[in-house]
Amino acid sequence: MTTLARTSMAICCGSAMETIDGSRFARQAMEVERQRLIQTFPTYTCMQQWDALHAMLIYGILELRTLHGEIRKGEEWKQKSYSQGLKAPFLAKMTRSLITSYLQDSVTDRISPARPKPRKWEQWAVEETTRRTIFLANIIYYLGHCNPQSSSPSPYYEPLNDDFILNMPLPCSHALWTARTEMEWDLTMDFVEQYSASREDLSTVFNLTLGRMTLKDVLESYSRDYLQTLLVQNTVGVGGSDELRSLIILCALHQFT
Repeated sequence: MTTLARTSMAICCGSAMETIDGSRFARQAMEVERQRLIQTFPTYTCMQQWDALHAMLIYGILELRTLHGEIRKGEEWKQKSYSQGLKAPFLAKMTRSLITSYLQDSVTDRISPARPKPRKWEQWAVEETTRRTIFLANIIYYLGHCNPQSSSPSPYYEPLNDDFILNMPLPCSHALWTARTEMEWDLTMDFVEQYSASREDLSTVFNLTLGRMTLKDVLESYSRDYLQTLLVQNTVGVGGSDELRSLIILCALHQFT
């Protein structure tokens, strides 16, 4: 079993920041760990790079919480991190590396919504995980460059790869994502295909998507006001596929419209 040591370290830092006694130590540990990841990333194997990117995303989320005032203490750390300007560009470098690897490893066109019959469950799971990671990295990278007061992007912001992100399939259904075996995945895939083929309403698009809808499809098919009204009723976050899909679309409304 692969041990994700860097991700585990980031989770521990996040937990410690929720406590009064541990928050200061956690911030210091985060600074040290992120600098270490930046310095050693080029030497990592493929799995270690995945681990490092996931850790950097967690650190990015924790920093965003500080930048937007959800954590009331640590003001000096916030200003230091924001002005240092090293982490966001390196997060972009790590994410672009993942995008390049994702495209180079393609056996079929991974932007295509079609489901190749010989596709293996393991291959599908890796592709789905990669897309979700890229979506999340784009959100954190973009929001990290937005002014907390005006919400406008910094003049230093450089898009990761807007065309690629807009044309990536959105996360699949939660039932498909949580399948534990290839047999369960196949059965769920068949059910969702049949269900989706029989319905074309917007709730099906968001709740039982197979990845046939891309961000570009959604943004071009529905108005900003309509999407905001619809999605604000849903739970937004990373707790499940439906919540993540809503988060991706809501952030895309801010970024691309």
